[in-house]
Amino acid sequence: MSRKSIRHTKDPLKNEVVLLGEKDLKGCVELDKLVLKGFWSEQQWKDELSSPFTVCLGIINELQLIAFVSGWIIINKIEITVLGVHPDFRRQSHGRRILETLLKTAIEYNVETALIEVRSDNLPAIRLYQSLLFKEVSIRRKYYKDNCSGLVLERSLSEKSIID
Repeated sequence: MSRKSIRHTKDPLKNEVVLLGEKDLKGCVELDKLVLKGFWSEQQWKDELSSPFTVCLGIINELQLIAFVSGWIIINKIEITVLGVHPDFRRQSHGRRILETLLKTAIEYNVETALIEVRSDNLPAIRLYQSLLFKEVSIRRKYYKDNCSGLVLERSLSEKSIID
């Protein structure tokens, strides 16, 4: 899979969605520690940022990474592996915007289905995903270390109207 270009901004104050690469490793690791409690190691982030099967996007504000999303494209599906927004920038539609951009990018690759997994107690994220037409397809009971369940959500990308 060859990487398609995502519009980059020359002015980071504009909060545009940009394609992330290995140069963004430090920012991804720092934001991961803040919003996901270090869910991924530095090596996992390095692998994610360099994989030819992955699309990693970010929003940069004042030279600081404030949001990221990543997904693996495998044939006609994208599995969204991570999405996070800096706590100081939540409830400003950054999560929606970056996820919509990822879904639009997936459509450019002829992806038909998107999958995402979310903690069952993460109600703001669940509401966001449902507003973007994701539907629950399975439950991973006691999936997390604290016994919280995980919900697997899916949506068809042929339903383009929500992200046009």
